This record gives sequence, structure tokens and C-alpha cells, in this order.
Amino acid sequence: MITPTVVVFVPGILGTQLTLDGEVVWPGTVLEYVRGYDRMDQLLDNRTVAGDIIRSFGPMKQYVTLVDDLARCGYSEVVSPRTLYVLGYDWRKDNSMSASLLADQLDEVVRIHGAAVNIGVVAHSMGGLVARYYLESGEYAERPAFARVCQLITLGTPHRGAALALAAARGDIPRLFLSKEQVKALANHTDYPSLYQLLPPQDEPFLWDEAVAAGLEPVDVYAPAMAHQLGLSLENLASAQRFRSGLSLERRPSHVRYFSFYGTAQKTITSMRLTSAGGGPQVRPFDAENGGDETVPVWSAGLNGVQGLPVGGEHGTIFRDDALRLTLASLLGKKGVLAGEPQRTTVLVPKHVVAPEERMTIQLAFATPTAVLQGSIAFRRVTIQDDDAVGIAAPFGKPSAIQYSGSHLNRLEFTVTAPEFAGFYEAVYTSALDGD
Repeated sequence: MITPTVVVFVPGILGTQLTLDGEVVWPGTVLEYVRGYDRMDQLLDNRTVAGDIIRSFGPMKQYVTLVDDLARCGYSEVVSPRTLYVLGYDWRKDNSMSASLLADQLDEVVRIHGAAVNIGVVAHSMGGLVARYYLESGEYAERPAFARVCQLITLGTPHRGAALALAAARGDIPRLFLSKEQVKALANHTDYPSLYQLLPPQDEPFLWDEAVAAGLEPVDVYAPAMAHQLGLSLENLASAQRFRSGLSLERRPSHVRYFSFYGTAQKTITSMRLTSAGGGPQVRPFDAENGGDETVPVWSAGLNGVQGLPVGGEHGTIFRDDALRLTLASLLGKKGVLAGEPQRTTVLVPKHVVAPEERMTIQLAFATPTAVLQGSIAFRRVTIQDDDAVGIAAPFGKPSAIQYSGSHLNRLEFTVTAPEFAGFYEAVYTSALDGD
């Protein structure tokens, strides 16, 4: 196995900062997370440009943890010449355009490090599709860096699409700062087709007709008549098909080792069901326990004939999973570097935005299988000052007691009631057995 001398990281959709006239448009502020995002005009403005990857926002860490892990493996943004590069790109736009930016970045690496450099690409979520388009479309095979890429590692990439993308395109679900209506407006803007490019391809039967006569027959969302019934953009669907035509494992370069990490432990939308409730076509998600990483189903994030590893964790932070971190270090030639003492118990909150007093799912993930559990979950309210300045307040409300005794488990899922007042909270687990 060839070990990369330089790593380039490609983030996923929503994972790059966007600015307009020097002002941050994306991500929103902590206040907007609670009260609603109020910069849609700027987000839809074609003068808005990409900046750095989102390393953190408010009290929430994002890619900073992965960048830190890559630094522990010897890939640094600080040393000269750098051995770690991050690709901030405009995640709203056609992913083929983002692949062109990746090509430019990789060529710059060769210019700086020389023609003998070996490049590894680590990509999260949609970033994996951007990287695959670069490698498989044939458009970049003659570029200086193409022959120097030796490895592609994908983290929770929807290689065969995500059923969730249909719900987003129709405006049926909110995402992060954006309301349902805002998600729909962005997804259906013809200058910004990237979300449509996360739909499963035409030959992936992810939407099933629930009509008795249909017998769960698959439905083609790309067919113009059906697309019209579902309220989808024909132009963005065509863009999705053009982009997908550039992805093919049959055109995978023989000199590049592929490896995929895919989540398996979260309740995930694995398919959609077409119904006629209410007199018109409606789409209902079908959730499967342990069906994926909460966003990308298992059947999509792995690749047939490609080496991969099933892991826990949820989509947005899958790179914090201990099994993933240990394996990632080995793939980068640094076996054991990330084998520090893992947390005994990790709190996972798959759904980050809920309504007051909504029943919500929380998971506890254990570093070692656990047969006895006794403790409590409490919410702590995050105080907001000067918009993004934050501090953690005392526990809010009555803690929820948790007890378990039985077979050894790697994780335990349960439901609690969200706080009654709107705000920004973190969930904290306290063990009555060992003080964790």
C-alpha cells in the first residue's frame, strides 16, 4: 500500500463557510439555530462565495476534530510545505464544478511538492462524490495530479444516493438552520442543483408505490410526469443525471485505492413510499432501525467490490467514531496513533433540531460492551451573548433516569422529552456507577 505524503480533505454538503461582501452567510449564528435563519436572500445570491471548511460553530465542533486527528497522523496545515490541505467549495453548486476546484487544488499540491508526491483524498459525505467525479469522469485524467492520487477514503458518502434527498427537495423536512420552506427554495433553485445530485440514480428503486394495485412497485422520480406530480425541478433532475453519468466504478483508476466507512447504527430513511392520502401524491419516509448513519442508508454508503468498514456514529460526526479513527490512522500509515483512551460513554443526538416538548431519540455509545447501566440524562441550556458568544448553563429541568441490565450492548437507544422552552441545549449523561 502506498502511503500518502499529502492529504486533501473534501467536506460534505453544508460543510463550507459561505460569505457575501465579507459577511458570513453560512453557517447561521447560534441565535438563528434557535429562532430561524434570516439570510435566505444572501444564501440564494450568486455573488456569495465559498470560504474555509466549517471547523466549528457556537459550542458545536464540526470538522476541527477530524483536522486534529489528521494532524496527529502527521498531516499538518501548519508546517511548510503543508501536508494537509482542505478544500472549501460552494456546496450549493453543481458537484462537477466542485470537482474542477478539486482538480486545481490537487495540481497545486503537485506544483508545491513535486511530481513524486503521493496524494490521499479523505472526503466526507457529498465530498466523496465530488472526489469520485474527479477520478471517474475522465475529464481530469491528463491533469498533472491525476496519476499522483493513490488513495480515496470516503466517510459516510451517499455513493448510491440518499432517499432523504427526495424529502428535502420537496420541502418536507428542515435541515440544520433551514426551515422546510427554505430547504425547498434552495434545492429547487436551478443555479444550485447539488442536493438533487444526492438523489439515488434512476436505476436505484428507492421510491415505492403503496397503492394496493401497485404492490410496492418502484417509481421513477426522473420521469417527467412523476416529477411534475411530486413538485420536482426537471432542470435539476437533468443536472443530477448528468452528474451521475460521470460516476462509474468501472472507470475507477487502477492506481487509486478506495476505502469507504459507512454508518450502520442509526435509524435511517432507507426508502420512500408514494401514497395518495389527501387526494394527491404524498411521499412518506420509511425508517429502518440500524439502517444507516441517520442520513445515508447502509446500501448507499458502501461500494460493491470496494474495501470498507461499518461503524457507529451519526452522519454529521461519523469521523469521531473510535473504530473509524483507528482504521483511518492505519490507512494513512500511522497505525495506533489515534488509539488514545476512548470516552467510556458518548452521547449521540441524531436529530439536532426538535420542537419544544417533542419526544426525541438519544443514544449512548459505549467504548466497551456494557451489560449494566445506571445514570441519567440532563439537558443543559447554552446561554447566548453577543449572538455567537456562548456559555453552558446549569442543568435545565429534571434529569431522565436511565437503567439497563441484560446482554452486553455497544449502544443503547431511548427517548426523552425535549425541554419545554425553545433554546440551544446540550445533552449530558451522568453515570451513577462510575462517575462518567
